[in-house]
Amino acid sequence: MPGEISRGGDNRVSRHIIFLSGIFCDWGLWEGQIATLSDIATCQYVAPKGATLREMAISVLSETPESFSLAASSMGGYIAMYIAQIAPERIEALFLSNVSAQRDHSKQRELRLSTIEELKSGDFHLVVERLLPALLSPGRRADEALIDTIRRMMHRVGRKTTLRQQLATIDRPDFRSYLPEVEIPTLVLTAENDRVTPPELGVEIASLIKGARLEHLATSGHLSALESQAEVTDLMRDWLLS
Repeated sequence: MPGEISRGGDNRVSRHIIFLSGIFCDWGLWEGQIATLSDIATCQYVAPKGATLREMAISVLSETPESFSLAASSMGGYIAMYIAQIAPERIEALFLSNVSAQRDHSKQRELRLSTIEELKSGDFHLVVERLLPALLSPGRRADEALIDTIRRMMHRVGRKTTLRQQLATIDRPDFRSYLPEVEIPTLVLTAENDRVTPPELGVEIASLIKGARLEHLATSGHLSALESQAEVTDLMRDWLLS
């Protein structure tokens, strides 16, 4: 699946959608959407390269067509907002799921620094097991099939890439001052049980982007595209066809 492009079956459709994931996540986060939406769009997952968000944004632009729709979750959303800042003319539509436009506040920064140190010197398996429950809504924390899917995804990403992502994210800019300049049709998705990025942070993004549409998932956690796969896919289909 990495780097794989799923092409739309309808020759009349010229849409191209790029998928970006967050920390600990890869193509597996969007596997359901990529498979289901390939009837109306060319779907491509991109794994950003680089040590900073700017480098990651540039690496994404180097692997994508001249114009595309962009679907991004969590850290992928930071990269997406960076791309919207440096190359807005290339983005036809923007989907931001479980994302904040703010920098880490002091407690978040402290926790991220602690995780970075743990990644440098600790057991990656223990890091995964400690953080995994926080990614899910309470109602899905006993769902062994879902937990196993997420665990395998986190281990595919691995310690080295996760550390690089954390280091790139900790000093990210505050995007709020830029968002009022965004003129890209945007859909923002929040989730009631997202402990990593609480709903109010997505509400803030939607309030800052002129004309942005806001959707809220009543039960999902941070990995909405995976935990609420069917609902997110339906929202994305509507977004792409609108």
